[in-house]
Amino acid sequence: MDIRNASDWSAYSSDQKLVGSLGLILLSVVLHWLLNPWADGVDFFYLFATVGLVSTYGFGYRWGLFTALAGFMACQWLLKPSVYVFDGISPHEWWALGDFALVGLSAIVLIERLQRLRYHQSLVMKVMNSRHQAMLYMDNLRQHQAREHQRIKADMDALRMTVGQGEKTQLH
Repeated sequence: MDIRNASDWSAYSSDQKLVGSLGLILLSVVLHWLLNPWADGVDFFYLFATVGLVSTYGFGYRWGLFTALAGFMACQWLLKPSVYVFDGISPHEWWALGDFALVGLSAIVLIERLQRLRYHQSLVMKVMNSRHQAMLYMDNLRQHQAREHQRIKADMDALRMTVGQGEKTQLH
């Protein structure tokens, strides 16, 4: 039975998480680069949220935040001219950024909680299954012991009968 610490519910190792996150970052940068010429002026900021949520779902919230931020920074650094310029942000943009942060972080927390609950459920099922297997083994053992007890009792009765018959014939 494979039981891990509940703080690390993911089925992937750290190396697999890193490779998966880097793959998602590469995917987001390439997708942003491919879509940028056709959708000039369109904000692809939610692309990074989506990639972060996918990473969170598979690897945990730390990797999700890393993937979203690293993907954003990679696009900012690799795509020239800079896609996002933070000079003179209007109040409307601050509200949109705050909305994005609130929705993104809420989704990450929700996904993390759901994944932990799913892991705990599988852990409880493993424990219940192992207890069920132990109960079946004990029942099988009791039945085997009862059959052995009946067999030994029958052999002892047969031996008594044989010994009792032998004594009677010697006395006559």
